Amino acid sequence: MELTIKVTRTKTGLPAVPETGGAIGKTKGVAQIICRDDGSKKIATYIPKPEEVETKGHAVFVLQKHDYVILVERSRTTVYKVTIAQFTGDIDAEDNAVFAVRHVKQAKRWDVQPPEYLQPAIDAAIAKSCQEEIQEASWYERKVPPVLGAPVSLSAIKNQAPAFAQQYVPGFVAIQDVRQTADDEISVCLTNGVQLCVYIKACTPRDYKAAD
Repeated sequence: MELTIKVTRTKTGLPAVPETGGAIGKTKGVAQIICRDDGSKKIATYIPKPEEVETKGHAVFVLQKHDYVILVERSRTTVYKVTIAQFTGDIDAEDNAVFAVRHVKQAKRWDVQPPEYLQPAIDAAIAKSCQEEIQEASWYERKVPPVLGAPVSLSAIKNQAPAFAQQYVPGFVAIQDVRQTADDEISVCLTNGVQLCVYIKACTPRDYKAAD
């Protein structure tokens, strides 16, 4: 069995889906939570502003193959339908991500028991379906801002040009550290103190031109 979720696109063209949901009155509620294939939190590529939450959700995540979506429908105080589906990597012609349903819980019974590593995310989704006036996502990590070196003033560069060049521009430059700051963003630190921010963009064959 499959289900589909409409995706949006990041600035670099990658498919993204939001975390949404919350209580609807006293006895009903819904939730949609996204997690990695090991149940861990994903880095949110975008945190909507309070005025955007209604249309964009509480957090937006770039979809990667095998990510899980956990959907909760609460019909009464303690009665839940929980659906866990896994992204197949396919997106149809109408920009809907295709998920394969892996586990379904009706009332208190699972058709197939989910792995234990998904339980924290399941608990977060159930809790979200009971919360009113939610202002923040429940299952996510924020981007880690890049760590920059101390700024060097222009006057220091002019007055100490030879020493500055020797200290900051060595003859050989190598990659010192690489870290992923988001699903579509990588930070690269070089041995000369320069830090690069690399964005990952989805490309298709038509984006490339044959060399002359």
